[in-house]
Amino acid sequence: MRILQVCNKIPYPLKDGGAIAIHHLSKGFINAGISVDLLVMNTSRHRTDRETVRTYYDKMGAGIVELVDINTEIRFIKAVINLLFSRLPYNASRFISKSFGEKLEDLLSGNDYDLVQFEGLYLMPYMRIVRKYSDARIAFRAHNVEHEIWHESSLGMTGLLKKIYLRILARRIEKFEYHYINSYDYLIPISDRDALKFKMMGNTKPCFVCPFGFDFDTMPVNQVPPKERNLFYIGSLDWLPNQEGLVWFIKNVWKEIMAVHPGLKFYVAGRNAPGWLASLSRQYNVEFLGEVADAFSFMSDKALMVVPLFSGSGMRVKIVEAMAAGKVVISTAKGAEGIGLKDGNDIIIADDTEAFISAVGKMQSDENEYLQITKNAIRFVREKLNNDSISSRLSEFYKSQLK
Repeated sequence: MRILQVCNKIPYPLKDGGAIAIHHLSKGFINAGISVDLLVMNTSRHRTDRETVRTYYDKMGAGIVELVDINTEIRFIKAVINLLFSRLPYNASRFISKSFGEKLEDLLSGNDYDLVQFEGLYLMPYMRIVRKYSDARIAFRAHNVEHEIWHESSLGMTGLLKKIYLRILARRIEKFEYHYINSYDYLIPISDRDALKFKMMGNTKPCFVCPFGFDFDTMPVNQVPPKERNLFYIGSLDWLPNQEGLVWFIKNVWKEIMAVHPGLKFYVAGRNAPGWLASLSRQYNVEFLGEVADAFSFMSDKALMVVPLFSGSGMRVKIVEAMAAGKVVISTAKGAEGIGLKDGNDIIIADDTEAFISAVGKMQSDENEYLQITKNAIRFVREKLNNDSISSRLSEFYKSQLK
């Protein structure tokens, strides 16, 4: 079987959840004996040296790897023009590129693919090119239910103009998402919860839930607990739901924790942070590091990961990584959604200020429970989220459908 993975971001280096989710599945396919080619948008936000990427994937065993430079920068004037003169959501229009479409056409015309897998909603407009130039089946790998993220973000927005704009954007994304329901051959959501949502939206195509698979080859697991039970946060800091949740935690939770536990530290890491977020963090005595070279090195001497997320869907890759690294994760129910974790066993769920403060306090005082949750977390990832196992099952699903 030969698969073309079409991606709207570079899946290497492994610096954000979306890139990691794409990369691990590519690696899992290759380990399962599948021939994998990649067509990737080399976006302005995630711009990477193309020869470095090609060398890396060549060593991994991938076939053709094509990168197309795309400017996806958010521009105020373009956003206004889009708002006034287009029905497309601005999010989607930023990923529509003539040169990318032409490269896809070239690949389809010169190669025989059994399957083309689109990694995310905003690539779906290119589906018409696949239908025109290939007999390959099309799989839509839905990393999120996109319109839910923006609808929930609009509810939490305080500025009137921003709130109105986000409402319009959320409605456009919802129409865009509904437009492509059943236009693919296979739906590959990342969680059971998202699969149910797509079914409610009208999906009738064959569906296979493919969660993020963890690759233990990429890191040594340090199960030695840190001496200090300091807090940390890591995530893409240019993503609105992450910004909203982190600001809420800093202003409402962290200042209260400092009063009760003055010796604790809170470390924040993530790429593409706006200047105002870095300034706010330092104003509240947060150790703000910005982008770090290696997530696991950053996590290694810290104990408690906080995930104050109130909007979004899909699956938080960083939660899985922290669990695999032997950390206790304290998350909102929304943040932990889609993974299948048990509160108090694999993770601690906290949805308000008091619950976060209580959870942090308990992890400072109860050594046995802290150690038990870390052990349970590692076991859960090893048993439920093994990358090769998940990739192999998806491969078998595709093979059965292609017969």
